[in-house]
Amino acid sequence: AVVSTQSTGLVEETKAKYKVEAEKAVELAKIAAEVEKESFKLEYKRDGRYEEDLAMSLEEQRMQLEGEKEKALEELRTQLNAEKEKAIAETKKSQWCANCSGPAMYHCCWNTSYCGYQCQKGHWPQHMNKCEQQSSIERRSNPSHYLS
Repeated sequence: AVVSTQSTGLVEETKAKYKVEAEKAVELAKIAAEVEKESFKLEYKRDGRYEEDLAMSLEEQRMQLEGEKEKALEELRTQLNAEKEKAIAETKKSQWCANCSGPAMYHCCWNTSYCGYQCQKGHWPQHMNKCEQQSSIERRSNPSHYLS
């Protein structure tokens, strides 16, 4: 029984030593892995690959942003051109006063309209020689053709 107790104590002591040694080995393996990792980083930086890769990454990002910017600008141009074409179409549908350029309600000739009597009267001296509603005889004798 004494030998058995001594053997058990020796086994327990050996187990404890192996456990401590195993923990030390695990810790050393972690340290070795960290040293290897740091050595790789240092070699990577020393070889210039770090700066080269960083510069390449930055250039790729810049090119990607330039592409996105061009795409956004093209979409904006397309949208603005569509809005411009719509505004032009709406403007072309309207008649404009030959005198003040406001919205016209009264039509005189194929290409001459007025917003009211005062504008037609004010513009008449310029328009009377071009007016298609008056015959050439009426133009000379009666220059008072207003809002027909």
